[in-house]
Amino acid sequence: MTLVQFLWIGHGLMGFMLLLGLLSLVFFLERFLFLHQGRLRTTSFIEGLRNMLQKNRLAEALTLCEETAHPIAHIAKTALVHLHHSSEERQQHTQASALLELPLYERRIGALSAIAKIAPLVGLLGTVLGFLDIFRHLEQVGAYAGVHAFAEPILSCILLSAAGLVIAVFSNLFYHFLYGRSRALIQEMEWAYLHILQITSCHSGQEEAKEPYGAGA
Repeated sequence: MTLVQFLWIGHGLMGFMLLLGLLSLVFFLERFLFLHQGRLRTTSFIEGLRNMLQKNRLAEALTLCEETAHPIAHIAKTALVHLHHSSEERQQHTQASALLELPLYERRIGALSAIAKIAPLVGLLGTVLGFLDIFRHLEQVGAYAGVHAFAEPILSCILLSAAGLVIAVFSNLFYHFLYGRSRALIQEMEWAYLHILQITSCHSGQEEAKEPYGAGA
């Protein structure tokens, strides 16, 4: 059996199945690298921002956020940019920034779940089409058909179903692994979001408390 014949099993559905498997692997590797290459020591980052604001080093805090390629740093930068605005306005802008960052963690993970559901159905469809061809050929040949004439077509039908199940199993594993990792990162971002609001609110309140004394002087 040549490569073209193998890909054409099930009227081309084997080729489509392999494409689904390739997409599943590519999505997994891309998401795995994305979720692990940009790891941030969130506690140290938040404490660093707190210390800078306590020392009124706002410019350094903004520089730190700009140099840190991470969604939490982008959220912190938004809060710092609106530091001197009202508490409600600062919270609205910071929340909007957090909502924009959320899809970065969840992107393409749903596609893995879709592939896991579609692959067995494609395999089953190919198997059904293969058996229809076998029965059509059996009807043409009649009672003189030998076992060897149908061994390869039946094997092709089984291969289609097996390929669909294998792709579904691995796609499910990829999905649940990445989903668990993304949920952990989202919870970390929510924790950081609350602490960033707390830090900026405390700093803003301290600055407002100093203003009457400066005005009185």
